[in-house]
Amino acid sequence: MKFYKNIIILAVFSLCFSDFNIIFGEIDEQFSQGSIEILISNNQPIGGFQIEFSGIELDSVFGGIASDSGFVLTNSSNVVMGYSLDGTTFTADSLPLINLSGSFAGQTVCFDNVIMSSSAGQAYSGTVGQCWESPSVLGCMDSRACNYNPNATIQDDSCIFMEDNGWCDCDGNVIDCNGECGGNTFFDECGECGGDNSTCSGCTDQNAENYDPDAIVLCDDCCEYQSFLGMVVINEINYNPASTFAQDDADYEFIEFYNASSDSINLFNWKFSSEGGINFTFPIYILEPDSYILLARNSDTFPGSFDYGDVMLNNDGERLTLTDSNLQIVDVVIYSDGFQGLMDQWPQAADAEGSTLELIAPQFDNSLPQSWQASYVVPGGTPGYQNSSFGCLDPYACNYNPDVTISCDDCCEYPDFNYDCLGNCIVEIDCNGVCGGIAELDECGVCNGSGAEYNLDCDGNCIECGGEIISIIDIPDDQGGRVYVEFQKHFFDTDSLRNEFYSVERYDNNQWVNVISGAAYNQDRYVYEVPTIYNNVNTEFRVLSGMNEGIWASDSMSGTSLDNIAPSSPENLSIEVGGSSNLLSWNMVDASDLFAYTLYKSSDSLTTNAEVIAETSNNFYEDIDVIGDFYYWVSAFDVNGNESEFSNYVKVENSNLSNEKKSLEKYALLGCYPNPFNSIIKIDYYVPILSSVLIEVYTVTGIKIDTLQASLSSPGAHSIYWNANSHSSGIYIVRMTTNSFTESQKIILVK
Repeated sequence: MKFYKNIIILAVFSLCFSDFNIIFGEIDEQFSQGSIEILISNNQPIGGFQIEFSGIELDSVFGGIASDSGFVLTNSSNVVMGYSLDGTTFTADSLPLINLSGSFAGQTVCFDNVIMSSSAGQAYSGTVGQCWESPSVLGCMDSRACNYNPNATIQDDSCIFMEDNGWCDCDGNVIDCNGECGGNTFFDECGECGGDNSTCSGCTDQNAENYDPDAIVLCDDCCEYQSFLGMVVINEINYNPASTFAQDDADYEFIEFYNASSDSINLFNWKFSSEGGINFTFPIYILEPDSYILLARNSDTFPGSFDYGDVMLNNDGERLTLTDSNLQIVDVVIYSDGFQGLMDQWPQAADAEGSTLELIAPQFDNSLPQSWQASYVVPGGTPGYQNSSFGCLDPYACNYNPDVTISCDDCCEYPDFNYDCLGNCIVEIDCNGVCGGIAELDECGVCNGSGAEYNLDCDGNCIECGGEIISIIDIPDDQGGRVYVEFQKHFFDTDSLRNEFYSVERYDNNQWVNVISGAAYNQDRYVYEVPTIYNNVNTEFRVLSGMNEGIWASDSMSGTSLDNIAPSSPENLSIEVGGSSNLLSWNMVDASDLFAYTLYKSSDSLTTNAEVIAETSNNFYEDIDVIGDFYYWVSAFDVNGNESEFSNYVKVENSNLSNEKKSLEKYALLGCYPNPFNSIIKIDYYVPILSSVLIEVYTVTGIKIDTLQASLSSPGAHSIYWNANSHSSGIYIVRMTTNSFTESQKIILVK
């Protein structure tokens, strides 16, 4: 444990500052839990403070003149805050302000930010002392540690021990499998010390036929795989397309592969190569039995093919190789153009004469030139199809042969128009029984009929009958309770000589109630004045059309009636000035929908500067904030939130009241305005001293739904707002709480 004290000339400390000065006092420096004394001198009464530090991780704050004065002391990891709940202040001359407890983070501790204020929240200016520099050396003082520091004077948590890291010395070496520190003999993958993995080697590829599930290490070239030799064959090669048929090499060269097996084969990771430089790896592709796939120099020419890139096939001949995903040979063809000497027996017509080089049958040995032919299909062969054969290739012919690649001349046979090869009608038979006829049933089920008349169904009933509500509009400049309902005339409302009517119904308590009726007299639109039950609440209406042909109900529509008329202004506002309060009174406003009165107050006679101080249902109000000269007004507002004009103002001069009367002021929840409200309400309250204020909103069942404020408030009147857009209509309770005061007020949300 080490104690240090800053060397300060107290005379300078106590005189050379403006409102306050703070410095570090005695310091008990310990790495895990030290303490610091903070000294203060001030010539202004301090009612609250906040100090931010660096270089120390704070655990707690205690003691000093702040604690002796009853201040509430709180702290975070680097900030200390102190304040009085009852307005107590203090002054000091070189006295301990507080004591800090915590762990030192380095060699230096500093004041980062200092705020001192009065009990009313006024900030003071002042000076702070210099940072404290530790003369100690932090480090590992344990001689057993690898990083032992003989110069360290304070133990920190930096010690590094061999046993904690599995080392056998401080150089970071470990013991090998022979027990030698720093040795280089280790266990192989089979778990044998100094082994060569031979005891657990084998084929680890699950796709191999000799897969060994117990093997850990893959052996060299020991895996055995399924052979695809002879299952997929190189079936057709277009190595030198004929330019005389406008088929250039870059667009029409291809190699065709055929699945000659009965298995579906995944070509994923199979590889095809040519001596001329083609190197293609197949993506995931399932080649079904008896099907074909092309590799093309330009895949755009052959839809569904794979593009192997702009590498040409050798016109004289070359070696073509197909391997599977395990690099096993699947097929090899060494073709020629037939012009490479007297012994060259490969077909010559495949060399730029329009034919391709075709394998005569997939089961033939494609390493032999006599197994190949020049295609009969000219130009370009049969890419993706069976190699050359003759027959009818028209799929609409009765003798169509899908396996044929070359069409015969005039050999196709066709059925009669609209019939198949078996004489069956293959198109729709019309309503008169004619195959391919044009007679149709009309919408009413009559063959070749003309259908229903305009706007009538097949039974003579109207389809778009009208009688629908167009709009529901509030009647202006009234106190609500009425709306205009405008609706279309009905389809059967054709003249004024028929005994027909319209009725408007309102949806009340889960049932439709008739509220007004009138005669139908062939007007394009009708407008009825219809009463509502409540203002500012959506009301649902519908129209009944009573025509001679029947009664129709329209779709429902909702509308709202509004109170557009404010109450009259309160008259005869007067004031009775008392020693600790002002009593205001006025005449009651005669209005059936009156809800409450709003009191306004200002330091001048301009209503634009007036602030709400209270709402009340009485025609009087006692104001306890009486220090100063004030103007008062009062207004009235109804249950729908319409506010009257301001009353006459009254003025009171209270400047001569002593400060002693100010102590009589009380906490108050002044009021909520407007009330009822639609979405946002203003809440006014008053605190006589610096106080911690909590304002919350509850349902009438006592469930808290919102916290509007939870912080310190300076003395005086304040206003906050609640946005209730996310809440439903209903009654809510606003509650204000301090350490010695609680008050609630009911508010009404109407949407």
